[in-house]
Amino acid sequence: MRVTLIKEFVKGNFPHAPLLDYALEVERVTTRKKPNLILNVDGCIAVCFVDLLRHSGCFTKEEAETYVQTGTLNGLFVLGRSIGFIGQSFWIDSELAQILILRVAKQNGWQQGHGEVNTSI
Repeated sequence: MRVTLIKEFVKGNFPHAPLLDYALEVERVTTRKKPNLILNVDGCIAVCFVDLLRHSGCFTKEEAETYVQTGTLNGLFVLGRSIGFIGQSFWIDSELAQILILRVAKQNGWQQGHGEVNTSI
């Protein structure tokens, strides 16, 4: 579902997406060989980012190539994965310790995980 949403957004909003087109063609070939060899969400995001850099008109050719060659996009994926791992760790720890995590700001305090409002904070 996520890949479908990304593909639809790119096709509707990017002037050109040749790398996405190429990745989709590779997916067509590989899924004929083995049905689970699909374009995953990380791969889809990566090729779309490069298409954005190279074909949006917002970056010069030199800027786009510098971002690609220096691994800037890798940093974005590492950051996203790190945030996910940290969030997962807090969730697992809170479930194991049966701790209520502070989630949503309320008027006079913080709403805790199960709906109680702690106004002593």
